[in-house]
Parts: sequence; C-alpha cells; structure tokens
Amino acid sequence: MSTNGLLVAGRRRRPRPAISFLLPGTMLVLAAIVIHRLVPDWRWAHHPFHSLIEGSGAFIALIVAMLISLLLHYQRLSPKMVWVASALVGMGVLDGFHAATRAGQEFVWLHSAATLVGGALFALVWLPRRLVEGSRARALPLWIGAAAVVFGTVSIVYPTSLPVMVNDAGFSGTARFTNIFGGLCFLVAGAFFALRDKHRTESLVLTNHCFLFGISGIIFEFSVLWDGSWWLWHFLRFVAYLVILYYFFFLFNGTNRELAKANAELREHRDHLGDLVKERTFALSEAKAAKRFVQSTLDALKSNIAILDETGTIIAVNLLWQRFAARSGFAGPNFGVGAN
Repeated sequence: MSTNGLLVAGRRRRPRPAISFLLPGTMLVLAAIVIHRLVPDWRWAHHPFHSLIEGSGAFIALIVAMLISLLLHYQRLSPKMVWVASALVGMGVLDGFHAATRAGQEFVWLHSAATLVGGALFALVWLPRRLVEGSRARALPLWIGAAAVVFGTVSIVYPTSLPVMVNDAGFSGTARFTNIFGGLCFLVAGAFFALRDKHRTESLVLTNHCFLFGISGIIFEFSVLWDGSWWLWHFLRFVAYLVILYYFFFLFNGTNRELAKANAELREHRDHLGDLVKERTFALSEAKAAKRFVQSTLDALKSNIAILDETGTIIAVNLLWQRFAARSGFAGPNFGVGAN
C-alpha cells in the first residue's frame, strides 16, 4: 500500500461518485446564480428551438424506456430498472406535452409535473426488489404512460383549473417547490446508483443522469422564463438524455449480438444433431435390411437351423426350427433358452 493511501493491492482507488459529483454540481448551481445576477434582463424567447430540445428529449426518454423494457424481458437488467423505465415514460410523455404548448401556466405546469413524476419514480429504486419481480411489474411503464397521457390531456384542455405557476415576479412558489422537490428526488435516486456498485458502467451512467436532472431541478429556483439560467438547465437535461441513450443503445445492441451468436450456435447444434439422427436412422435401416436378408436366407434352408451367441443363447432360427419348437414345446429364441 502506498503512503498516500491511493493504491490498494496495486490498484488505484476510484473516487466515490457522490464525492466526484459534488464539486461540478456546486459549480453548476453557482454558474446559474452568476448568470441570473450578471445578466438578469437577458432573454431569448424562441419557442421552436425550445420545442426541438424538449421534444427530442421526450422522444429519447421513450426510446430508452423501450430499450430498458426489452432488456428486462431478456433478464439482462435488475428488476429494479422497471422504476427507471417508468420514470422515463412519465417524463417523456409529459415533456412531449410541454414541448407542444406555448409559454403560460400549462407550459410551466407540465414541465414541473414531468420533473416531479420522473424524480419520484426514480427515487423508488430504494424500495425492496421483491416489489417489482414478476411479469406484472414489467407492465408498470405502460400504466404510467397511460396515466401521463390522461394527465397531460386534462392539463391542456382545462388550463384554468391548474394552480398558478407564473406570476409577475416570475415562477410561483408552487412551481419552485415542485421542481426543487423533483430535483432532490433525482439526487436521492442518484445516491442509490452511486452506492450500489460504483465500478459498474450502468451505475455510473444512471448516477450521472440523476445528478444532471437533480441539478436542473435545483437551478430552476434561480431562473425565469427564457433567461440564461433557464436555458442552462434545459441544456443539462438534454445532455442527461443523450448520455443515457448512448449507454442503453449500445447495451441493447450488444445483447442483440449475443443473442444472434447464441442462436447461430443453437442452429449449428441442431443441424449437427439432425445429421446424427440421419446417420443413425440410415444405419438402423441397414441393420434391419441385413437382419431380414439373414432371416430369409435361413428360412430358405431345408434343415433346422439355429444361431447362438457366445453364451449359447439362441438369437435366430429359421422357419423349420420354429415349427419344430412349436410341436415339441421347446422355447423360442425370444426367451433366451440355452442350447444343450
């Protein structure tokens, strides 16, 4: 062991993810505060670009949720990943509704709901594994998606029934609380993945994803519509979606290659087994043909003929012998009677 404690058994220790993300997380929050204070009046109200980012993120979330569901079907992931798939479906659907609306109450409401739903579902990974084992639990993302569609539709159809999310001072207390609480839930989920197995790529990717979404929820507190901090947390969320898409796409692609290889080996074994069956069937048919030939040859002889093995057991007789045995009561060859 080295004197500075960095080397153990010849290997360098990896820093704990929770500690590794503390500094950049603090820097991002400080950057949002600085942007908000230095250029408080700067705005870039660009609905098409916003819709492109949010719509792309929603599409990525749904694609990744589908990949995770397929990997769960192939039993390549822990059953707890059903919470991740459910969170991505809920966020993806609500972010899709958010991308389709214009700035206003429902605009902020749908984004806040997406953050809250995604964070809360992600945080459920702390629950016992037995709650999500079995085929029924795998249908949870579908139920979450259906509920999100109903929720988004009602929010757009009845905007006057929504709580106040934007006022003259900026975002309301409801909007701020919803986003901060959702962000904290993401950080709680990130702690689970960081502590689960810090050496696994999957854990590192999910820790990053939850970390970026958690920081985005907290930065919401220091932003107003269309300002620099507002665009900053949009950028962080989009990067988080890209990271998780990259990992699960290649994980799924690798699984497909392994399955294709296994299927090829299975076909090869099946073909080999088929060839063996054909060979044995052909050999058996030849043996039967030879036995019929020997039997017909014996039957053509005009004497009582019996063939014995090395133990003296009768293994074949001709027709005349069978007639003799029937008249005399002598047992036939099927009973293994020894010769005198």
